[in-house]
Amino acid sequence: MIKKIEKIDTVLYTVFHPYSINFLKSFIFNLEKQKFKKFDIFICFNNLKFNKLYLKKLEKLKIKSSFNIFYKFEDKNPIIVRKINIKYLLRKYKKIIFIDSDDTMDPNRMLIINKKLNTYDFIVNNIKSMKKKKIYFKKKNFKIKLQNILDNSFAGLSNFAAKSTALKKIINNIEKKLLVLDWQLITFLLLYKFKGLFVGSVFTFYRIYQHNYISPNDNDNNLAQKKKIKLLHYKFFSKLNKLYVKKLKELTNNISKKYTKKNEFYNT
Repeated sequence: MIKKIEKIDTVLYTVFHPYSINFLKSFIFNLEKQKFKKFDIFICFNNLKFNKLYLKKLEKLKIKSSFNIFYKFEDKNPIIVRKINIKYLLRKYKKIIFIDSDDTMDPNRMLIINKKLNTYDFIVNNIKSMKKKKIYFKKKNFKIKLQNILDNSFAGLSNFAAKSTALKKIINNIEKKLLVLDWQLITFLLLYKFKGLFVGSVFTFYRIYQHNYISPNDNDNNLAQKKKIKLLHYKFFSKLNKLYVKKLKELTNNISKKYTKKNEFYNT
């Protein structure tokens, strides 16, 4: 009797880049600890030269844990490469769970988030600082509304997951000029009326170091970058929803105001 091969409908997706490739070993070790094993892994090595050492490490993980691991090497804009990869994965999987390659996650994250996606269109789980173990957001679960992310986004690519049916509706709208992908992804999903849930009891461990795109330190350069991101975000979405017209006006009126380190206005 021929054994029926079980179809895998969930994929874990990440992108390694020159600043995160040093964490490949940590990434692999974290996958080995996952309680749930019925998912494929898709890795994009972006702006990195082909290296057999990377593949040898992945092959060891495949042999040890029986994961199906797929990879490709690219040399593109960070948002564009993710848009291309996501469109490819949408044709093959029902669920996409994201993780930043320099972060790690709870051993039960893949298990719980995969189950939650049976009920909701997208999931955002909680975040802890890897070193300080500081919890970033609320502990309890709540249904995500557009109002929750008007001023900033608690959904990064490291703590986000979505059904393919939802992502298919919005992926062509993604714009690289908005500089960040996570905030526009969740904004589009909510504008298209998809259901999202924040899960406070599951954590991604966020690695804070000098190469984070948006630093947690509110120095002048960081505040200027956050301000730029917000202006682009509000201008773009003001064409789609009147709430963003109001937010754009508020930000423009306060554009010259100097914010203190304790002020949350520019956090994204």
